[in-house]
Amino acid sequence: MTRLDRLRSQLDSMTADEVGRLLAARPDVLRGAPLQDTGELAERLVRPNGVAAALGALTWPVLQVLEVLTACGAGATEKRAAELLAPVPGPDSDPVAHARTVAQFVDELRAVALVWPTDALLDVNLDVNPGVRVYFEYPLGLGRSAEATVTEVTVIDLARIVRGWGLDAPARRSDLVEAVAHVLGDAGQVRRLVGSAPAEVADYLVVRAEQAARRAGAIGLPPDPEAPGPGRGARTPADYRAAQRAAAWSRENGLGFSAWSSYSGDIEVPGEVLLALLPVDVAFPFAPVAPPLPRVAAPGTRVTSSAAGALTGFVSSVMATLESVDRLPLAVLKSGGIGVREIRAVAKRLGIADHEVRLALEIAAPLELVGQDPAGVLRTRPRFDQWRAGAPAFRAADLILIWFGLGRTATRDRDEDDRSVPVLGPVGDDPRAQIRRRIVLAALEEGAADTGVISAGALASFLAWRSPLAVHGALDDVALVWSEAERLGVAAHGTLSEIGRAVLVGDTAGLLAALMAALPPVQRTALFGSDLTVLVSGSPDVAVVDLLDTTADRETRGAASTWRITPGSVRRALDDGFEAADLLDRLRELADGPLPQPLEYLVRDVGRRYGAVRVGPSGAVLVGDDQALLAELAVNKALLRLGLQRIAPTVLVATAAPAVVVEALRAAGYLPRHVDATGNRVVRVGAKQPRALLPAQDPLAATEEEDDDDDLPELDDLLDLWAQERRTMREPAVASEESAAAAAERLTSRTPPAPTRATSVETEIAASAPRLTPSEVRQLARAIARGEKVQIDYRSSSGKRTVRILSEVVLDEGYVAAWCHLRQAPRVFALGGILAVFPG
Repeated sequence: MTRLDRLRSQLDSMTADEVGRLLAARPDVLRGAPLQDTGELAERLVRPNGVAAALGALTWPVLQVLEVLTACGAGATEKRAAELLAPVPGPDSDPVAHARTVAQFVDELRAVALVWPTDALLDVNLDVNPGVRVYFEYPLGLGRSAEATVTEVTVIDLARIVRGWGLDAPARRSDLVEAVAHVLGDAGQVRRLVGSAPAEVADYLVVRAEQAARRAGAIGLPPDPEAPGPGRGARTPADYRAAQRAAAWSRENGLGFSAWSSYSGDIEVPGEVLLALLPVDVAFPFAPVAPPLPRVAAPGTRVTSSAAGALTGFVSSVMATLESVDRLPLAVLKSGGIGVREIRAVAKRLGIADHEVRLALEIAAPLELVGQDPAGVLRTRPRFDQWRAGAPAFRAADLILIWFGLGRTATRDRDEDDRSVPVLGPVGDDPRAQIRRRIVLAALEEGAADTGVISAGALASFLAWRSPLAVHGALDDVALVWSEAERLGVAAHGTLSEIGRAVLVGDTAGLLAALMAALPPVQRTALFGSDLTVLVSGSPDVAVVDLLDTTADRETRGAASTWRITPGSVRRALDDGFEAADLLDRLRELADGPLPQPLEYLVRDVGRRYGAVRVGPSGAVLVGDDQALLAELAVNKALLRLGLQRIAPTVLVATAAPAVVVEALRAAGYLPRHVDATGNRVVRVGAKQPRALLPAQDPLAATEEEDDDDDLPELDDLLDLWAQERRTMREPAVASEESAAAAAERLTSRTPPAPTRATSVETEIAASAPRLTPSEVRQLARAIARGEKVQIDYRSSSGKRTVRILSEVVLDEGYVAAWCHLRQAPRVFALGGILAVFPG
């Protein structure tokens, strides 16, 4: 009787309520085609991808218990697990309480079908879910299981070993493997076998066990002897011969296996054997109690204030980054993504940190605000202009929600090998990134009101215990996620803000309300100083930003933005098409009162001098009323490369092109006006034309024209429109599956289900894919019929094994053609090469 058979027997003995609780705890089994019976339920419960989801929800001590049970093999019991796990040290250490704690964790494993009793009535020994072995290949660091080590041992040798133990040898290989696993999983039988071995063999195996246990950090081992000997590494020919004899005896008597060579001086000893040979007082580390998560005072008013300030600054940084990309597109690396040099250049130009540029671009891409064009550069997309003109609360909500769903940690700039990670690079998404982000926010939210977690290090240690698989190998990401959350105003002072709480529970209306309260109102006026500075408090209107970015140099961003007007910035505005008088008029529209006299003088002075030289086509012709100025240009050594020649008191001819002449004159400090052949001004190509200022409006005002209705639309209506737009950027939701209660009632019903006839598609798949179970056949047929995603485990004709997610699957005479999400291209797969099928 196999483990799968015993699981089905266990399921058959359960009530509808018990099965319902199991299905609710393992919702992965309800995805895809409806369950037919408990046999199919057992099959789905051991699928590796479903097991992975169940493992991800376990705490560190539960995983420790599961690993010990896996290492015990067929001898796994609650009592054995309690013996092998070290109790909490201290004067109050109680073996009974320790055993009770281990039993409680075993119950958690049983609740999600990661272990189950080998006998539904006796409830002593435990079977470990076969899918777990994919993740615990070497449990406790000792060695592979007996089942795994005998995979390449011949049936003849297995039968000889079983008969040598005094047992009847079954005929089938699977039964032989089961018999070997059962014997080696019994610690008492292993010790008896080793006790009958020559002394050098026993020493060889015991030393192997102790060496493996030391590497795994076991507690209670004697000091490591320094003298060489069997199992400690041969240092002399005698040691080598002794090791060979010990390995040969172990191989002959089933305590070690070697599939690659019968003459090898070494063998692979199953983990169960090594575990059985450890001293009785040896135990493995166990952490049943969560590490403390210290918290400090964090008053709500201070959290709200800090979150609002951080979010205002971040939205400003995002706008600055995207406006910079709008003006100066970024080069894309040949390997994909934006390199660190480009990021640093943008950050230096804007006066913000590198990680803020990274975060802005990583969020902007899924929002379709930026994208790579055929020329190989990153540009803003048409949607950017529409998006940046929206209400600040809606823009901030977009940024926060996209961040919350990102499939990577946006500000991670180094990989595991300490190589630079490009922004928007080709590295695939990490499914754990979203999980880490959620558990970090959830942990920050826990604890007493008006308190916050003291440090990212403490949080990382706590999460390594609470959600070990989510943060395994990525503890640094905890601090990065925390930093990103604080930058977006989702968290502050070690706890969630109102914005963060709304994000965590998916309350979109609450999120918008919190954002409207946090973000400053849109400002359409500016304060002009006599020192030529311009101050805009709050969130400047898009038209204000465009005008001031054209006319002045930005100095600061955040809760208040400042610009400084200089002769160079005024000249830049004139280059972009303004006349001095028009520019003053536009600036007066921004000011609450009259413009400062120094500003008026500056603009008029630059405007008076601007165009004193006019550059037109020829090679180029320079025309001016100031004869002395033209005479100066003709002899200026800095302009010799232009080939200037004076053909009249007010006319110069250049050999260089007009654009080259204009740029050279500007670089030399002159203020030429660029004109075309008709004398009309040439506005610089790519210059951003400033927006006209609009009358003040409520940020929730309707965007459509309303002739007869003066009422503003309700927030819910705008929210619906906004949410509908967001949904267009996401993949369609999967149709809801059968509820756990309904499935449990049907599966435990004593009335046999009505037989169903296989469809023609199922028949064709079953004929061409002999490795697939009936459940997997129906799953693939369902994906073909309904156009659903499906995941396959595939072995190509070359023997290479891979996992692919497919959509748009079509059946075609022994093959399936589909869109492959790994390759982002259509691919064809032979049905005979499909080893397993899972819901996508």
